This record gives sequence, C-alpha cells and structure tokens, in this order.
Amino acid sequence: MVCKRAWIVLVGLAGGCAASTGRGRESSAGDAPGVLVTVRNRSGSDITELVFRSSARRSWGPGRLGGQPLHAGQDRAFRLDGCAPREVRLRGVNGEECVLASVGVCAENDGFTLTRDDLERCAAWR
Repeated sequence: MVCKRAWIVLVGLAGGCAASTGRGRESSAGDAPGVLVTVRNRSGSDITELVFRSSARRSWGPGRLGGQPLHAGQDRAFRLDGCAPREVRLRGVNGEECVLASVGVCAENDGFTLTRDDLERCAAWR
C-alpha cells in the first residue's frame, strides 16, 4: 500500500515538472508562460535588436531588448513558446542586420550562444 501511494505521488510530481516547461505565447523573462531561453552574446559585437520568429510565421515577433543593448559578453533570458528552432534577426550598433535561420534556441542548456562565426555568415557584418 505504501509503495503504491509513493508511486502516485512520484507520478504526480513528474507531471507537475513537465507542465512547468509551459506552453504559451512568447514573452520577456519573468513569470509568464513559456520556456526560459538564455542568449549568450559571445560574438564580440553589441546587439541593439533581437527578434525571434518561428518558421511557421511570416511576421517577426516583438523586439526583445527593450532599448537595452545586449553587449558583447552578456547573457539575457527570454521566454519563448517552446524550443522549436527559430529564425533570429539581429541588428548591430552601426545598423548591421543579420538573420540567422534554424537556430536551436534551447540547444545548450535551455539557450544558445551567439558567436562571431554566426555574425560573419551575414554579409552586413563582414
């Protein structure tokens, strides 16, 4: 009897943990629903605009930086609706623009690292 009760509690806890990854619309970090994704800027460049778009959508989502640049070496967390690969649009301090396709936004411990190689794939950053 005790084992059965422990199993029910364990299953209930596992279900609660699975639900905590959440599904919901994209939002900024905080208590909103969704998956917390950390962007690590290791590109050597400051980023003034960061926007995500799922491959299923034609329009871009909201800008994520709120007027606060993501400086080289900084990390910033955002909430996204799941971990499906995204297109990521970036803008640099001199107006350079780059769109990265099929970014695994949860590839590295619920986040991804933006590198110099990522930016150099875009003609505007060369």
